[in-house]
Amino acid sequence: MDLSSGTAIVSSTNHCLPRLPSSSAWLRNLRATPYLLPFPVWRDAFIKDGDLETARRIYALLSPEPLQPSQGKLDLRKFYSLGTPKSYINCTEDIALPPGEWGWHSRMSKGLGLYRLVQVAESDEVMFTNPSRLAEKIVEAGRD
Repeated sequence: MDLSSGTAIVSSTNHCLPRLPSSSAWLRNLRATPYLLPFPVWRDAFIKDGDLETARRIYALLSPEPLQPSQGKLDLRKFYSLGTPKSYINCTEDIALPPGEWGWHSRMSKGLGLYRLVQVAESDEVMFTNPSRLAEKIVEAGRD
């Protein structure tokens, strides 16, 4: 799946969260109620390069989110028609979505057309674990 116009970021719960058992009550109720990933899942998938103290501090700042906005179909025709230069920053250690078929890159980036790929060996929460490195990559992504 790519992020084409008329598709959703999350096409189904099983594709979004394959690490969780599909039979769990938490997963069944995910569409109806806001959710917060259990700390062990969030730590291993989102902030694996952060120490335990940082992970606990950041997790305490999180609030439950509804899944529905991620399942809404997006109309990206206007976005794709713009001549704006595009960049994609790929955190190579980010396994919030499992690597491979369901990973961030190239599933999310391939619909951009011509774009600048900027890679950084960090996880999903790089803004907390290495903000200066992320800032460097943002500057690199917009260098022209």
